[in-house]
Amino acid sequence: MTSQAEAPTPEPEPAPADTVPEPAQAALRSEVDSARRSARYALVTAVSAAVISSAVSAGAAVYTSVNQADRGDRLALSQALRADRQSVYHDFSLALFSCIQEISAFSGQLQAGQSMASVREQVAEVSRKFNEFSAGLNLLLMTGSADMQDVGNRFATTFYAFANDHFRPLVERYLSANAPGANDIAGWQRDSAATVAAGNDFLTKVGDLNAAFVEQGSKDLR
Repeated sequence: MTSQAEAPTPEPEPAPADTVPEPAQAALRSEVDSARRSARYALVTAVSAAVISSAVSAGAAVYTSVNQADRGDRLALSQALRADRQSVYHDFSLALFSCIQEISAFSGQLQAGQSMASVREQVAEVSRKFNEFSAGLNLLLMTGSADMQDVGNRFATTFYAFANDHFRPLVERYLSANAPGANDIAGWQRDSAATVAAGNDFLTKVGDLNAAFVEQGSKDLR
């Protein structure tokens, strides 16, 4: 008798999920949860890095912009200050020379021995130019550098000393309305000579101060 071949043994079907032992299911859930947490952590990390990078980039851009604007403001302010000083220094220089010109003319008339009536006409011009010089000096003291303010104060001391100690007393005694010395010819000649000497000393000091003004002005306007 011929024997028949034996049929292959069928492989067992996978057990349903609910038949997986509880410890294995717990381990599987743990691995899944861990993977999910890792994925979420990676996502949060990536997003955070992107946000931080954007913030740093934005912050750097803002800092650069503000810093450039700050430098621009400082440059604009420096340029404006320089322009203002240049204008003030220029106007002061003009006022200085105009005033000196009139004081020199006044002193020249005294030295030439001109009459009180002739010299009296010059007094108004000296006074007008002195007022213009004083206005220019005020602006110089307000806008000049610290060193230029020192030069300005020396100008003030020199000018006001001559005006208060020599020019004004001569004018009040001999050249003003109802002057008490209007008829004192000898006194006029004596005091005129003293005023001329004081004027020469004054002009020498002003020459030195002008040199200091030019030197400091050159430094301030570089």
